[in-house]
Amino acid sequence: MEENIISNPFVGCTARDMKYDDVRKYWCSPFEVYKLSENELLTSRTPIVIEGARGTGKTMILKYLSYSVQKEFMENMTFEEKLAYLNKRSVGIYFRYKADFCNMFDELDCNWQDKERIFKCYYELSIIRQIIEMLSDFYQGYDSEKIEEVVSSFFGVSKRTLIDVRDHINICLKQIDRIINISTRDASWRDKLMPLLEADNMIIEFIQMINNVCQGWQDMLFVILLDEYENLGMFQPIVNTLIKQVDDTANLTYRLGMRPAGMDNNNTTNVAGECLQVDRDFLLRRLEYKTISEYKQFALEISKKRLENVDVYKINNLCDINTILGKNEDFDAEANSVAKGVKQFKLLKKYFTKDEMDDVIKELSCDEKLMEMYNILRVYRGENYKKIGELCRKYQTLREKRQLKTAEDDLYKYHLDYSNKYRVALLYILLVIYGEKKMYYSVNTFLRLSSGSINDFISLCRNVFKHMNYEMLEELKQGSHISSQIQTYASIDTAEDQRRKVAMSNRFGSQMYTFIDNMGSIFEEYHRDFEVKYPETNQFAFANENEIRNNKELNAYLVELINSGAIIRKQKRQLLSVGRIRGALYQLNRIYAPIYQYSYRTRGGYNQIIGAVDFKTMLDRTVDPKLYVNNNAEYLQICLFDSVEEDVDESTDL
Repeated sequence: MEENIISNPFVGCTARDMKYDDVRKYWCSPFEVYKLSENELLTSRTPIVIEGARGTGKTMILKYLSYSVQKEFMENMTFEEKLAYLNKRSVGIYFRYKADFCNMFDELDCNWQDKERIFKCYYELSIIRQIIEMLSDFYQGYDSEKIEEVVSSFFGVSKRTLIDVRDHINICLKQIDRIINISTRDASWRDKLMPLLEADNMIIEFIQMINNVCQGWQDMLFVILLDEYENLGMFQPIVNTLIKQVDDTANLTYRLGMRPAGMDNNNTTNVAGECLQVDRDFLLRRLEYKTISEYKQFALEISKKRLENVDVYKINNLCDINTILGKNEDFDAEANSVAKGVKQFKLLKKYFTKDEMDDVIKELSCDEKLMEMYNILRVYRGENYKKIGELCRKYQTLREKRQLKTAEDDLYKYHLDYSNKYRVALLYILLVIYGEKKMYYSVNTFLRLSSGSINDFISLCRNVFKHMNYEMLEELKQGSHISSQIQTYASIDTAEDQRRKVAMSNRFGSQMYTFIDNMGSIFEEYHRDFEVKYPETNQFAFANENEIRNNKELNAYLVELINSGAIIRKQKRQLLSVGRIRGALYQLNRIYAPIYQYSYRTRGGYNQIIGAVDFKTMLDRTVDPKLYVNNNAEYLQICLFDSVEEDVDESTDL
């Protein structure tokens, strides 16, 4: 396939890799859709934890709150106006914990107490370095002699510029790096490092110094924006302690960005018997969309902003992603394009003679191949083919006259079962019969596949636009969409890329990949069942989740699966299956649906139940999906969550 020769509006989809000017360039406010208060995040002195799944926008929000982005809003202000602007808001200092940040301390040859001291020193110096860089930027072109004097004095640096002090800190950090690397070979490291470790609460003291000495900074609030907090691991109690110590006098507070279950060790601190408590020590704000319509609105806004930043799309008025990808899938068109013969009727050959089949085909045939498949299904289950053929024709007539609500019970049931329950599931069966694959395309499909991750939605779009060329652009100008084939390729590419990232994520990568593959194969097997006993099954639950949680090894896998975004834990407890109590329901991330050929729609119905032994097995080795699908003995018809229309139902959740 020809590669992209037109600028891709969706490159640089990950906020983690964005420069600060790109954050401003592509910024679309998430505060309304997430029901967040921008003012609270900027000015509240109470620490706030921003919790959200992978790709929900935590990093984007934290970077937006930083001085590095906020300064763009002060571009045309005088020095005094800038100072007043920051005093009304805050000075945000962004810092991200890389996944391997804490690993560098593992080989350090010392006791745990010394490791904690070294880590704290490294962390505080890193934050202060960024504060100094902020001050250097803020005072650029203005008299900074006083602040340079006090900052230099704080670190005992003879040179007077802020950049010199920053360079001094860089030397200290490099010294710590070297000491950590040689600690196993040179016991003298303690003597070299101890002077750096003598100071306690350096950040607080540094900020107090600025507040006390510098004119206009007396009441300035500093907000430390710690991203990917879950990567702190065993060092979390150190930062938890700092958060616990926050008070109004320090002019210092925190915003933490983390994934669900990102706080380990029960939120403990380094003060015996104390831990962080929600609403007492910090506020918890979750990044959750209440309905798919809210998510859709946000995704469309982001897409428009990106398209507007590429001239060729802006000039040609192609800034609505709906016009480029198409709004909806067309299930009927897909079915009709595949079912060119009568292969689907072979499902019935065991019930009828060769001579009878001609009449069966005549009775059940329909121009709408999905409806035809529904007719075949009912006869396959043992109903009279003439009765079903008659019901089908009556249904089509009443549907055209819009009289279905007053139809007799059997006709209305025909309508409900076909439209709401079996229609899409039968498309998968039809594709299996003809040896074809399901297509995944359109905006609404991408919204579902992305599972609430705006980053994944952008990734899907990026992979579509990767193959844009001038010929396709001309077709877009004429009102066409990018082909469903290209969109499907993009969907598969995105899914495989996400699966690879999970596999490479950490020491559990191999096990998580195996679990994804097993669960995806099980869902695929449900969609290949000609009896369609459990239509569109794509959710699972644990027979006894407490058994998983109480097992240290299994719980670690489960937490990592959730944090990586490989599986999604639904917030609302739901009825799991017939006769079972309500409990947590899980989804394999819908981004994987194109690989395993299952439905991305949340339809209710049967939930695959797995026990602790099943869970461990599915982490360790490949299982036979037929063993799981064929052993199901119960089916629960819960409410139908999705709309019967192909468009996204604005009342449904993600």
